[in-house]
Amino acid sequence: MQYSSKNNEHLQKMLGFYKEFYEKVWDTDIRIILYWSLSYAYFTQDENNDINDIDIIAPEKEFLKIIELVKDMDWISCELTDHNSLRLLKNGAKLSIHSEALALEIVNFIPNLINIEINFCKFLSLWLDDLIKFYKKWCSYEVQRKSSYTDK
Repeated sequence: MQYSSKNNEHLQKMLGFYKEFYEKVWDTDIRIILYWSLSYAYFTQDENNDINDIDIIAPEKEFLKIIELVKDMDWISCELTDHNSLRLLKNGAKLSIHSEALALEIVNFIPNLINIEINFCKFLSLWLDDLIKFYKKWCSYEVQRKSSYTDK
C-alpha cells in the first residue's frame, strides 16, 4: 500500500531508516511488531495523521542485541530510555522500540497480528481492533504512571 501523510517527506525518511533497520534484524530471531500512529494510518488511510516516529515492540532482552546489529549503520545513535524502551535516531528519523513484556503486561491481552506493507516496507502489525484496545489501555497506564510521580 502506498501511503502519504501531511509530513510525507519526514515519513519517507523514517521508512527508509526502518528499511535499513529491518534488513539488520531480518535474519535474527527478534520479533518486531508495529503499533501506534503508522499502524493506525495504515488501517484508516488518514493522511492527516501526524507521524513523528515509527513505534515498534520488541523483547527488551533483545535491546542489546539490536544495538549490536545497528552499531555499524551510518549516522545512527542509540539510547536506552527510562521508559523500558530503546530509541534509534538517524538524520532526524526516529524508531522507538518499546518493551514487549511491559506492553503486554499493561494491556493484559495477546493482540492479533497481521503482515502489512507500507511504501514497500514490510511490518508485522497489531490488527486495528487490538490497536484501539491497546491504545486505550496504554493511555490509562500513562495517566496512572504520571500521577504516581506528581502525587509524591
